[in-house]
Amino acid sequence: MSNWVTTSEAAKLCHCHPRTLKRKRDIEGGFLINMRHWRFGTSPGSSIMWDIDYVIKEFNYRGYMAADKLKDKFNKAKTAEEVADLIGA
Repeated sequence: MSNWVTTSEAAKLCHCHPRTLKRKRDIEGGFLINMRHWRFGTSPGSSIMWDIDYVIKEFNYRGYMAADKLKDKFNKAKTAEEVADLIGA
């Protein structure tokens, strides 16, 4: 069952800024898909609605993939300088 919430509620539950959610929509070049993760409200002034369960799953997946790529880069680093570059030191 879908659990649709407003932008401000979704941002709180995702621990991000409402603009971050809006930037991640497919119409902004992001990965959150209309009618899967988000939908327009009933009128032009209505809040965008978010299926919070799908949004959280997608953010988790993207975070997992980013962490996995970083782990792979650390494993391939051969020098202390390469590791320092990865951590921004």
